[in-house]
Amino acid sequence: MLVKADVHSSIWSINYQAARDLDEWTQLQRFMPSTIPGYWIIYGGQMHLMPVPRINENPCFWYIASNLVQDSDGTAKPLFTTDTDSFLLDEQLLTLAMIWRWKQAERQACG
Repeated sequence: MLVKADVHSSIWSINYQAARDLDEWTQLQRFMPSTIPGYWIIYGGQMHLMPVPRINENPCFWYIASNLVQDSDGTAKPLFTTDTDSFLLDEQLLTLAMIWRWKQAERQACG
């Protein structure tokens, strides 16, 4: 997730509040204040929301993915390692990124 990111509610005009650390999360679980829409934290590789969102609510957030390559068996990974690997994003983006890096290495204008 981004360093500065908010978790947005799809039904409330305010955002979820981030728990500062696991100690605060534990306190919130024990003495949940009545706030709307609630709190969030990431631990154990998963995002946790409290209280559980309503059935018609879709919390959303921006994130950065580090695995942009897909292996021939469908596994996502961070780097190209075989000829059968494919880029998960638009191929034009990969082409433009390679041109930009080449120009940067050659100290050419990147505009």
